[in-house]
This record gives sequence, C-alpha cells and structure tokens, in this order.
Amino acid sequence: MNAEISNKIRKPHRVVAAVFSLLVLPQMLMSSTTTYEWGMRRDAVAAKYLKGVEHTSFTPSSKPEYENKILNFILAINADIKDRITIIRSDTAPPRDYLLINNKLYSVMENYGVMPSAGLDKVIDGLSSVYRQPNIQKDKNMVTYSFYGKETKVLVLSYQKQNLVDCKVYHYASKLFRILITE
Repeated sequence: MNAEISNKIRKPHRVVAAVFSLLVLPQMLMSSTTTYEWGMRRDAVAAKYLKGVEHTSFTPSSKPEYENKILNFILAINADIKDRITIIRSDTAPPRDYLLINNKLYSVMENYGVMPSAGLDKVIDGLSSVYRQPNIQKDKNMVTYSFYGKETKVLVLSYQKQNLVDCKVYHYASKLFRILITE
C-alpha cells in the first residue's frame, strides 16, 4: 500500500480523534472526577446528579441481559436483595448507571464505550487527581486501574480493541461489603 492511500485511510481516524478530544473529552474528564455520596436516598440522587437530565430506571429482573461488575459482585454475596435493587441510567456523556439498594445509592458505573487511548489517559488522569495513582493490573487484552479513597473505591476496566479502548468506570462505596451484610 503506498503512503498516499495509507494516509487517506488514517485521516478519518484523525478527524474522529480530534472531534472526540474537543467535544467529548472535557465532559468525560468532568465525570471522572465526580465524587459520590453513598447511601443517598433516591430523591436526593435525582436532585443532585440527575437534575435536568433525561434518565430511565429498571431492575436487574426486568433486564436480565444487563451487565455490571459491581451488581454481579453484590448478587454473588447476597442474591436475596435482587428485588431491592434499582438502576437509574442517565442520558449523559458518558451514560451513568446509578445502582440503588433499598432506594439508597451504593455504586455508579460510567460507560465510556470505545474511544481513543488518549480518552482513557484523560479519565485516568482525572481520577488520579482525586484518588492519587492507581494500582494497575494487566491481563491479555484488559488493563484494570484500581483507585482507593476514604469513602470510595474506583475500578477502571479497559479492553484493547485494535487502536482503541473500551472503557467502563465503576465507583462504589468503600464499605460496600459491610453494607451488604447489614441490608
């Protein structure tokens, strides 16, 4: 393949990356530095995090195909609370899933989807500014970044997809295990 054809193939990726970094990355950085108040009641969550934002809610039972690592962890510890869990999904960039147990907030998943690796770097930098440097674990196609705060733990799961990264960020209460035992 000659250089001219090669450059024409790569140009759309450059344009997408440029648009992404100008329009989407600033919103992503803002959301990655959001801190959450665990145990907030549903109405307070709506007032603080969902004001003026379109959103939907569902239960794990009504959407069995729903994927959320923290939800899976919770149900592995105590499957009996499945009917007391509600997910509120915001129509934001990135979409956020607020996981409530007995109408109290215990986890938030931010689904960044597929993005350039520079987007992941911005997310990690934003979280590092709040929680310090992460512990990093690398597997074959996945890198996990773990952040630890006093009230919050954050897991960033990133999957390599060619030259891009598929990223989900899970914020959850540091005392989640203790909370689950008492619920």
